[in-house]
Amino acid sequence: MLSINSLREDLEVAFNKARNWIGILERTYAVFRVPPFGSPNIKAGKKEQKLYFWDWSRVEDPAARFENLLAVHLLRLCHWAEGVLGESLELRYFRDVVGHEVDFVLLRAKKPWLVVEAKSSGQPLDGALKYLLERERVLYAIQVAASGTRDVTLPGINGASVRLMPATRFLSLLA
Repeated sequence: MLSINSLREDLEVAFNKARNWIGILERTYAVFRVPPFGSPNIKAGKKEQKLYFWDWSRVEDPAARFENLLAVHLLRLCHWAEGVLGESLELRYFRDVVGHEVDFVLLRAKKPWLVVEAKSSGQPLDGALKYLLERERVLYAIQVAASGTRDVTLPGINGASVRLMPATRFLSLLA
């Protein structure tokens, strides 16, 4: 999560200066931001954006590195859809006031189309992902595991096709 105000306080600089530095990092393709998805059906959390590195290999924590890797590939999918298909996809994330968080929500025509949750291993369906699916109409939901080979289609939730998938399979589908 990126809080420019917290960053400003830590660095003891003006808010505009901290915001400008983030803008410079974005324009030089060092980082990109992902805004939150605010659903009218769920009381969304703060409007803070998530910050990711284009060079995801620089992230030290393995779980954060894997999430960053998926963010880069999903943003690349959004850019490809716009450039090749002429279709606008938006990359977002979901977080509500209670703390349920889903890593990625892809919007198609301003409506949730695909939700993706990054996990380090192929565990049962994430509670926050299930929570979001029960409250919001989505076509596809995928929980991607960094390790393992488990590829399972689960019973649908609220009309969504739900799948647990290894990262190797998921990333090959995006290629």
